Order: sequence, then structure tokens, then C-alpha cells
Amino acid sequence: MFRGEKIRKINLVNYMVQVRTTEGVTEVPYDVKEALSNIIFHPELKLGGREIILRGKLAEKIDKAGKEIIFEEADYNKIKQAFETVKGFGKNELELCRRVLEAELIETEQLKVEEKKKK
Repeated sequence: MFRGEKIRKINLVNYMVQVRTTEGVTEVPYDVKEALSNIIFHPELKLGGREIILRGKLAEKIDKAGKEIIFEEADYNKIKQAFETVKGFGKNELELCRRVLEAELIETEQLKVEEKKKK
């Protein structure tokens, strides 16, 4: 599956952010999966039709994942490239950017051990 490739793990658990409303400042959960799925299609990336289709499969993988997701280097690089290209992130996206751009690099052997623990 990942034979000797670099693999990245990203935490998909929602986190709390502060937003201003008419009633004042309140905390709401930041939907990590939704944000991650959307940014890989951002108009600033100027994607062609073929790349949209490929990223659609990546978005499906994100949407179906649990609390974390692992990516082969090629898929991770698409996500990383989106985060490095798109402009306009704010304070609420700080944690999301950290999770993606500082994603844990895991070894294939470590992955095998983690998979065995889940069974």
C-alpha cells in the first residue's frame, strides 16, 4: 500500500474558534474536514477539469475519514500546495494551517504497528 513512501498524518478533529455575532463573541466548532475538502478546489489554484476530478476523489477520502487521515506524499503535496498558494487565511485557520503544513511524517513500519493496534 505505502511501500517505502513518505506518509503524512493529519488530525481531522474539529476545534473551537471565536466568531463575532450580533450577541457578541461566541465559540463555535471549526469544521476541519469541510475546510480541508474545500480548499483543495479553491479558485486561486486555477485547476483544470482533470485535476478537479482527481481532487474530487481526494475530497471523498477526507469526507469519509475518521479523526485522522493519512496521505501518500503525492496527495499530501496537493493539499500542501493549496495551503501555500491560497491567500487570505485568518486567525481561525491558524490551527488548520499548522495541522496541514506541519503534518506528522510517519514511517511505513510505524503505520503497520498502528494498523495492528486498531484490529
